[in-house]
Amino acid sequence: MTEDHGDNTSDIAVTDTSVLNDVDLMSTVQMMTISPNKRMTASNLFAARYDQLLLSFVSDPFVLRRMLKNTKSVVSGSNALKLVSPIRVGDWVTNDLDIYTYMQPNTDRLISFFKCAGYTLVGKKIDIIISAKHSALFPISRFWNTFLFNFITSDSLCVAYPEHVLGGHGLIRDIGMAHPRLEMLKEKYAARGYESNEPVLLDLGLVLPRKRRFGDEDCLVLALGPSGVTESEHRRAREKILELGEFFW
Repeated sequence: MTEDHGDNTSDIAVTDTSVLNDVDLMSTVQMMTISPNKRMTASNLFAARYDQLLLSFVSDPFVLRRMLKNTKSVVSGSNALKLVSPIRVGDWVTNDLDIYTYMQPNTDRLISFFKCAGYTLVGKKIDIIISAKHSALFPISRFWNTFLFNFITSDSLCVAYPEHVLGGHGLIRDIGMAHPRLEMLKEKYAARGYESNEPVLLDLGLVLPRKRRFGDEDCLVLALGPSGVTESEHRRAREKILELGEFFW
């Protein structure tokens, strides 16, 4: 809450936050185009949601977010989907926090961080997934379904297929068709309100499929607080994701 300086600034900030609490990501992003104040409120709102998500696993989200920044690691999987998802089916619970990183020494730094923080297993767990390439995003680009192509950095979120995620559906990728647990995964996400569709093959002749990249113009990218976020910071958030340099089809 902002300080009261004798005008209605504080009331406006409180009203904005209370109204936005149950608004989905796409509506929030659309509101951001209205004014700098709306943009700042939206970024702060999703930053607060991010911190609340992390509080389910650690006592100090700020310290963990700083570690993610220092190791160029990201949060993905079900927790990233839940953060950006407009669908609320039974308020589904995630028991694992999936952190994606790459190579040494980032892995050692993350493991040491959790050990030094006195982290112990209490029903929920933190999984550290090590990428086979020099980018934490590589495993995400190989997920079985397009509605899982989302991740959260220390200070931004990225949705590669916003029309799929926000529409409650996704395409099963070729790599996903051979997944031994495909039917179980489809049922799992169907219970959360997501429909999995098989891709339709079209004869495009000599037309080549366009290669996508995390952070490109088709991705939904949102810079996160903790303080007010300017338009230039939103642009910089997209640039930093592009610098991670991971492509996908």
